[in-house]
Amino acid sequence: TAKIGGLGKFIGAATAADGRIVFAPYDANSVGVFNPVDSTFELVDITSQISEDYKFNGAAVAADGRLVFAPQHAGGVMVFGDVATTTTITTATDTTTTITSTSTVTTTTRSTTMTNTTTST
Repeated sequence: TAKIGGLGKFIGAATAADGRIVFAPYDANSVGVFNPVDSTFELVDITSQISEDYKFNGAAVAADGRLVFAPQHAGGVMVFGDVATTTTITTATDTTTTITSTSTVTTTTRSTTMTNTTTST
């Protein structure tokens, strides 16, 4: 079982197509993935792409099954793909990085995309 300390690690979660519950990182440096079938919890490290605190606040499922994290202090939304695909985060500069997640439970890969958004008031 993966362990993390501190307060405010995740805010919001959504259920992936395979039934796993994916937690949006707020003050955590990883996306949390809980598998209710075997009660395991995995951390998908995202520190190579985003390091600020208070990253995201909430999660929703898109029509294509990907999970979207709403930005709090992050520069854009994060799109977390199918749990069986490759992990990539694309930043505003179109830099793509593959991330392999590791936890004490299992090693897997994930698909994520980071997209900057601009809003006007």
